[in-house]
Amino acid sequence: MTCPLGERVVRFKNQRNIELCGTLRYAGGRDIVLLVHGLMSLRDRVRFPEIAVALADKGVSSLRFDLSGNGDSGGTFSYANSWGEAEDIHAAVLYARSELEREVTGLLGHSKGGLAVLLYACQHDDVPRVVGLAPSFSRKAGLQEVFGYDDTLATVAKEGKAEVVWRGVKTPRQPHIFCLTQQDVQEARTLDMAQHCPCINRTRVLLVHGAKDVLVPLDASRSYGKHIEGAAVRVIADGDHNFDAPGPAKEMIAAVVDFFTSASNS
Repeated sequence: MTCPLGERVVRFKNQRNIELCGTLRYAGGRDIVLLVHGLMSLRDRVRFPEIAVALADKGVSSLRFDLSGNGDSGGTFSYANSWGEAEDIHAAVLYARSELEREVTGLLGHSKGGLAVLLYACQHDDVPRVVGLAPSFSRKAGLQEVFGYDDTLATVAKEGKAEVVWRGVKTPRQPHIFCLTQQDVQEARTLDMAQHCPCINRTRVLLVHGAKDVLVPLDASRSYGKHIEGAAVRVIADGDHNFDAPGPAKEMIAAVVDFFTSASNS
């Protein structure tokens, strides 16, 4: 397939026939990297457009897309859904390979998206390089921190679901209202990445984490480093969870692009 240089919106479907929406930045070469956002985020957040530009400058295309239930993609939002997100990633990989006729050489996921790309690698182990950007490791602790301050979890246990008004960590922000279900709670409590990680054998893994991340502790990346053979951990000294400051963002982007494009990583 011949793609025009630059950016354009693309759409494709996952295995559940849900339409996913993404932005393809085509750089002219065969290689493409997929960028996967985190919890209640969007494809154009957390430096993804800048990462796409930096990759394109090295001749590598990228596809960043909204996971099902988020942004411009179809489907219903689910708090847990890590397996479903790994399925969305698989759909994006197949789309890039078959429809775009590109070679998927890398995956990058931020926060919960970092967990999702690593879960995909545990299942398929068919993409050469994967980056976890401030990836969550255990969602059990986060579940208690986010929903344990009131009777939300008790309501879910009693009634099977509870309405949640999520305002995020930055204000002012449009609240996100969703339904937390018993299935969400069960998955968050039982998904064990330590059990799945040894399934990664062929994929090279880099974990990039800000030392000042207060949302997902640096220990999350270190845990992945312990459970994935050969995984490297890169700590960005002044980086927070979203790499908001220009200096840490520049360092993070350079580390990610080098990992995906350096000949030594082939």
